[in-house]
Amino acid sequence: MVDDIRGQVESEPGIKRITFDSDKLDHWDSSLLTFVIKVRDLCKLEKIRVNVSGLPKGAQKLLALATAVPEKKGTRSEEVRESFLFRVGQDTIDFFRTAGEMLTFIGEASASLGRFLVGKAHFRRSDLTLTLQECGAQALPIVSLISLLVGLILAFIGAVQLKLFGAEIYVANLVAISMVRVMGAMMAGIIMAGRTGAAFAAQLGTMETNEEIDALKTLGISPMDFLVLPRMLGLTLMMPLLCLYANLMGILGGLIVGMGMLNIGFMQYYNQTKGAVSLTDVGISNVETMLKREGLLKTPNLYDPSNYSLTRYLESALKAYVLYKRDRDYVVKDGQVIIVDEFTGRLMPGRRYSEGLHQAIEAKERVKVQRESMTFATITFQNYFRM
Repeated sequence: MVDDIRGQVESEPGIKRITFDSDKLDHWDSSLLTFVIKVRDLCKLEKIRVNVSGLPKGAQKLLALATAVPEKKGTRSEEVRESFLFRVGQDTIDFFRTAGEMLTFIGEASASLGRFLVGKAHFRRSDLTLTLQECGAQALPIVSLISLLVGLILAFIGAVQLKLFGAEIYVANLVAISMVRVMGAMMAGIIMAGRTGAAFAAQLGTMETNEEIDALKTLGISPMDFLVLPRMLGLTLMMPLLCLYANLMGILGGLIVGMGMLNIGFMQYYNQTKGAVSLTDVGISNVETMLKREGLLKTPNLYDPSNYSLTRYLESALKAYVLYKRDRDYVVKDGQVIIVDEFTGRLMPGRRYSEGLHQAIEAKERVKVQRESMTFATITFQNYFRM
């Protein structure tokens, strides 16, 4: 509307005065005042008088109040366009400042945990109990809902594709492995970070605003021990249980889709899930985390074809540390690992396990690890003497 008035003023230079008529105006709000002020500024530039006596009385009073005190120069914030280098430098400074604050917090939290381990941390046991309740029982509804929906979504998406091949039963494998290896822990972590983490930040922020943390420092009480440590312990104790619970709820979501949409029986789905998921799936997730930390895992998935040799070494190491026992399956003599024949109990010097198993046992016993021997062919004694 202001543009229309500007166009009319420019097209008719003989206008000397503008008057407002509000007889047919039923109601008005602050947008009327904004419009009148813009028209007055336009008329001031064009040297045209403005008569506001036709406005409602309330609008005239508000207009007079808004223009009673002139605006001071320099008080209005002006938008300054900063250069690219300035923004990069400012972001870099902010990053290092926040990184320093994070390192300080991690150091203080580690020191507080150390004091707890030696029995010198002071906090109320009731705070720890309350934190366990907030992180555990009170988090179950939202964890149940999100994990159940994730399981439903995974099962539905997998069912649409697997149904084309008549392999609907493998929905149980898809949901179970996905939830146990990745999705269960990830969704539980996201939920706890968004729900419980935000609640902790709000509580501590409010205490900082109310100067309660300063009061604790004045009394000689460490805020890290009294406030942060119970929350850290509560999250540490409850997160593994919540991850297991999220896994179960996700598998339940897949069961709902399998029974309701694919007509899979309960025991059939249960047995398929039991066959697909074993305790090693949790171990695989832990191993992937450790290998990523050491920089040995080339891809996110341990069973990617590019990680075939790494998987073989891992299986050999597990066999060496768990299945093969010293003085039963082998003996250590003169700095060498010698195999014990499982039928006769005789030592077999010179014989070595294949596929890296012997090297894994040598590493376990902390003796010199020798090169792996390769078997190109095998033959029985009977066939040997026939030649």
